[in-house]
Amino acid sequence: MTETPPAPARSCFVISPIGAEGSGYREHADEVFRHIITPALEQFGIRGVRSDHMLNPGKISEQMFEAIFGSDLCIVVLTYANPNVYYELAVAQAACRPVIMLIEKKQPLPFDIKDFRVLEYDLSITAYTEQTYIKRLAQMLEKLQAGNWQGDDAFAGLRPHYWPAPLPQPAHCGIHVTQRGLRDNEFVLEGSFEHLPEGYTLCAARFYPKDGFIPTGTVHLDHARKLWSLRDFDPRKATRAIIALAGPDSRCLLDYWEASHSRVAALQNRLPNQEKGLWLPAIPQLPQDFVVCIEENIFP
Repeated sequence: MTETPPAPARSCFVISPIGAEGSGYREHADEVFRHIITPALEQFGIRGVRSDHMLNPGKISEQMFEAIFGSDLCIVVLTYANPNVYYELAVAQAACRPVIMLIEKKQPLPFDIKDFRVLEYDLSITAYTEQTYIKRLAQMLEKLQAGNWQGDDAFAGLRPHYWPAPLPQPAHCGIHVTQRGLRDNEFVLEGSFEHLPEGYTLCAARFYPKDGFIPTGTVHLDHARKLWSLRDFDPRKATRAIIALAGPDSRCLLDYWEASHSRVAALQNRLPNQEKGLWLPAIPQLPQDFVVCIEENIFP
């Protein structure tokens, strides 16, 4: 039995005007990042990252998209009305990411932003010593935490009824493995979660590279302690165990397959060995709301 290391800290992508090194823009951006944003994030164990902190080679726009989609939330500094900042804010809102907006006092807010709650700050000595804006930002972070770090869909009322809802992202649900291995010659997989999206549950399947998925076993959920455990999993001939978030479409298909499998199995068991035919085939492709969270090799 092996233990999995603790889950990585949450991350926040800070969208901010940066400016050239040594400029007034850069000095202001650094002070807001160091003296307001970072201390507030640290209270929640969140690591803040700004675009100039990302040193990986590649396209800047692709790295920006990855940071917005991959971070748990975004903090947006609207000071100086930088067009790149507003573009990245629009991307974050379209992606339904949790967003907190800041702007320096006395700077005008564009008309389209006035409907949103924006934290107005200043960099005065009094505000620094009394941690005025650190405390206010922390209060806003508390509300996001209470909502399981879920962002609002700003366009929900405008989407056509057939437009699919954004799929849940496992990293934002806090789904992790804490125990894996063999116990009494049985495959064991256990873990924790922070929350499950509305309409979703955790399910288990085994995977065959040439055929597809076969639902097997059950995922027991302890909602009080935010724990999950895989039970009654049959690893025969499978290469990987899958733990996935299953939405309504996936649950319907998986339930139908298991009911059909039970009937076929009952019929096969009544036949002589020489007359037994093929079993129910694997599911080659599952609906989009089958979101794989954990893939574990059964026999490493």
